[in-house]
Amino acid sequence: MNTICNEQITKNKGEWSEAYVLLKLLLDGQIFEQNQDGTKSTSYMKVLSVIKIMKSGNCFEFKREKDFVECILNGKKYKTIFYEEFLTAVQNTYDEIKNGKGRSFSAPKTEEFFINKLELVNFKSDSNDKNDIYLKIENPKDGSVYIDGFSVKSLIGKSPSLFNCSNASNLVYRIKDCTEQEMNDFNEKAKTDFKPAIIKFICDNRLNFLNSKFMDSKNSKYGDLKIPGYYFAWNVDLLDIRILDVFSEMVKIFYGTTGNSKLLDMLNILQRNNPLGVKFPDTFYEMKIRQFLFASFCGLTASEKWTGKQKVNGGYIEVQKDGGVLYQKAISDEKFTDYLIETTRMDGPSKDKYDYGKIYFSDEYNCYCINLNFQVRFR
Repeated sequence: MNTICNEQITKNKGEWSEAYVLLKLLLDGQIFEQNQDGTKSTSYMKVLSVIKIMKSGNCFEFKREKDFVECILNGKKYKTIFYEEFLTAVQNTYDEIKNGKGRSFSAPKTEEFFINKLELVNFKSDSNDKNDIYLKIENPKDGSVYIDGFSVKSLIGKSPSLFNCSNASNLVYRIKDCTEQEMNDFNEKAKTDFKPAIIKFICDNRLNFLNSKFMDSKNSKYGDLKIPGYYFAWNVDLLDIRILDVFSEMVKIFYGTTGNSKLLDMLNILQRNNPLGVKFPDTFYEMKIRQFLFASFCGLTASEKWTGKQKVNGGYIEVQKDGGVLYQKAISDEKFTDYLIETTRMDGPSKDKYDYGKIYFSDEYNCYCINLNFQVRFR
């Protein structure tokens, strides 16, 4: 099997971290569970094989034997690599990720090992598969062996995201008693200092949530679902019709304060203030946030139609800043959703890219409006 690659590969830190996880697990042969506080647990799984399923349909399996890794493509062995070679490869990959500059960058030593040793040119999985990597694992407690898919997130570099925004996740707010002059003044100030300008509107209770940007108030609740990117409102309503209301309040908390980006802190504020006036606010807000976070983990996005089906089997594999690798089991129960709430924060994406943060007059709603957008990242 011969592989030739003439162009240098560039990827971001998260994508290179997928390569690091593959190498690290083959070298270590085990992976420890992560405690709720982010520390290493004593519980672990034995890694028997690392499996990559490519967009082409090809299945690479890297099987751990006593002294070497057996490389298998579509069920046929094509190479063996001794563990000594993985020692250097793991360290090289970690160093190249840690020292990488810019949004995407090359990692020549990592690329060379994957091409010349593993004979795997592109280790990026199919974009339609939420799982970045599959593991054949053994539970040392009972000896059971099974295959699970995992999503990889890396703490080396910029915090990884759980929910990525799009133009569809813009939320539309009416501004009470706004004038054309106030709109012009705000938009001018917002060019250089958006946060203080929006804080005043929120603190003065002048923002009323109307709808998702792509919800049509006159004709169709979800706008034109034939147009790509119009699915945010549909997706969250499929999950629960009150979730959009909850997140509209969370977005106001985020933009209306300077230090409340942690979802756990925002949850406490919602429970205390109960802006939607619901019964049992302690239960209501927590349940809606848990539903949204777990659904985002399972495949809910802002721009693609979601069916409600779970796309991830095993859970998360986290690459820590020091190069350690831990896992969180994705069980739809309190333990895993506790982890999601306690380790995530709300973030504001690029204003220019996602077209929010400016006041405009809406002919549809016949009032002055502003769009606010959000994404959810791990802390």
